[in-house]
Amino acid sequence: MSRSVRILAVVVAAVVLLPVWIHARDAREARVMVNSSHLGAVTAIASQAVTGRVFTAGSDGTVRVWHGEDRRLQRVLPASPFEVRTLTAANNLSLLATVSPEGRDGYRLGIWNWRTGREIYHFTLDNEPLTVQFSPRGNFLVYTLPEFRSLRFVNLRTGEHEQPVQRGFGIVSFVTIATSEERIMTYIPAGGRIQYWDLQSGDEIQRITTELDLEEFTLLANRRHGVGAGRDGLVVIDVLNGETRAERRLADVVTIRRDPETDQIGVVRRVSAGYEFTRWEYRDGRLRRLDMPRSLGSGFVEFTFHQGRVLVAQQDGTITYFYPFSRLDRVFAYPRTQPVQSAMAAGRSLHLTVGDELITITSDFFTYGSADVSEARFLQYDRMQLPYDRDTELTPLVPGKYIVWTSALDDSQLYLLDTRRGRLSSTEITVPNRARQVVASGDSEAVYILDNTDTIGRYELESGESETVYSAPGIQTFARLGPRRLLIAGGSDHVFDTPAVTVDTQTGETVPVNVSGFYILDMAYDAHGNTLYVAALERDGPRGAVRTTLSSYRDFGLRGGTRLYSHPGEDLGATVTFDPVRRRAYSTIGFRGVQIFDGLEGVGTLEATVETPEHVYAYQDRVFGLNRSGSLSIWHADSTEHLLEFHAFYDGNWAITTPRGQYALARPELADEYLSLIPGRTAPADLRARELRIPIREPARR
Repeated sequence: MSRSVRILAVVVAAVVLLPVWIHARDAREARVMVNSSHLGAVTAIASQAVTGRVFTAGSDGTVRVWHGEDRRLQRVLPASPFEVRTLTAANNLSLLATVSPEGRDGYRLGIWNWRTGREIYHFTLDNEPLTVQFSPRGNFLVYTLPEFRSLRFVNLRTGEHEQPVQRGFGIVSFVTIATSEERIMTYIPAGGRIQYWDLQSGDEIQRITTELDLEEFTLLANRRHGVGAGRDGLVVIDVLNGETRAERRLADVVTIRRDPETDQIGVVRRVSAGYEFTRWEYRDGRLRRLDMPRSLGSGFVEFTFHQGRVLVAQQDGTITYFYPFSRLDRVFAYPRTQPVQSAMAAGRSLHLTVGDELITITSDFFTYGSADVSEARFLQYDRMQLPYDRDTELTPLVPGKYIVWTSALDDSQLYLLDTRRGRLSSTEITVPNRARQVVASGDSEAVYILDNTDTIGRYELESGESETVYSAPGIQTFARLGPRRLLIAGGSDHVFDTPAVTVDTQTGETVPVNVSGFYILDMAYDAHGNTLYVAALERDGPRGAVRTTLSSYRDFGLRGGTRLYSHPGEDLGATVTFDPVRRRAYSTIGFRGVQIFDGLEGVGTLEATVETPEHVYAYQDRVFGLNRSGSLSIWHADSTEHLLEFHAFYDGNWAITTPRGQYALARPELADEYLSLIPGRTAPADLRARELRIPIREPARR
């Protein structure tokens, strides 16, 4: 690539990307965000010295952007419905790269503008990249795959793959790019081979033999020496001639990082008590340890250097930090949010299961027709102890009554919740195997339960007696079609070689159903219109690409399906639910938010939120979405307007945030600790000025 072409690429990229960023920053409303770390493990962490930002990725599928100095959350990116495994930040640009699983055995490489929160490009890969890196001037991204033709280049101006190095030469585990972006250096561990390449001609310039099988290889500031983990410990090599310059015995090294400010080397290794951290320095041909080992506990995942501190990502979602000269550990961010596991609404009340509690929020905001939470005249927040400490679900039985069950335990007892009387009572039903789905029978006398042995049974509420209705490997979900008919769906590998069957619950008669797809992900049934909505995986021909589809089937025989939506690729988290009031289906298919269908076609999309919910539920004129990060989203069904987010916290507190940058907090005096305000163009910079003045009644615990 010539100098003139490189300059043109930078100018074009600036023209394309900068106006989008400026417009987004000027036009957006103020945002109030809960200052919380990830729900689940922090899987990756990176930093950017120029902007002072810290970036974290999590098993909740989000990337979080933090202000490194005051440790406040600035933005949440919905990177994936699965965990984010790799996170890389460009040195001088507002760009991030993420890698996450996609479908059953593919991977998604995403390139993001973290200031606008938008994904610029994405690519589907067959294999997980070994390394991902932006070029120094931001003209291209390079990543390597575990293939003989390992190197891949993405032009960041066009989003197209380019291949300046045409021929394959082995699996590359490390690559570094010259500041001029004219040359690269690669390291192949299997052959202990360093190679230099000219990106303009694609020619190999130099080849050097060095140490075999170095892991976690890192180049030092002088770009003459690099350090890696060999079979016996740390090894420093000269990358110009391949000679070994220094060695130190150190077993079980898992991570090596270089401090860009001091050029010191941080090393984490596995020990009997978990993991320990040490700092090293290479000077005058010697590799010297600078401090005593520091325990990182057993939950260590990853670390990075940032402005004189060491930031450590943990399995429980906590991010800690310490100064190398201090033995004191400090907290950068807590996982405050406790996930909402189930949600059901009735009248003016919203019932949520959170941890070992049932939370009931009663407010005139839930009255039919009310849409502005800032106009609510009251909010009452009640708590009831539940018999389970996690994964508690609610299944409607009859109006005002719910079956309470857990998907976390074997031999679990079912309970009956009467919300009108505020009573929780035990039933006679004990499920011997872990329950996966509970559906009411329709007569208030029994429930159908799918357990983890792929068996569906009918259980009587009064006696607890049960009988097996159907059992077959690969059942994914089921729905009740009528008083004595179930539709059971899963993969096409069960006894009938079809993804769905109907079962007569009295006679046991089983009939294969002609629905499209080889694997059913979710179903919803419209009893009034006798229409079934099916989210499924389909294949284009015997060896073709897999896509995720949503189809509707209108007649009782469930034939003559209508394709409502098709997503190119596998969305294993696609769900569908039916709103009997508006006769609409809501689906999370395709990673595009919540889409709305009327049985024949798509009719709209709910207003975008930070992430696509995992599950959606409709009641009256509200739509509720359970998010993977633990919060609950609420929309107005008619206007599709996003109304608010509800957040429950592990310490018993809670918060409401709105798209307009307003909030309500159980304890308003904790606002500065629990919340972050990102000002808009015209919004007040004072967090307290954004508080909703809703009269809140004291919580009661039963």
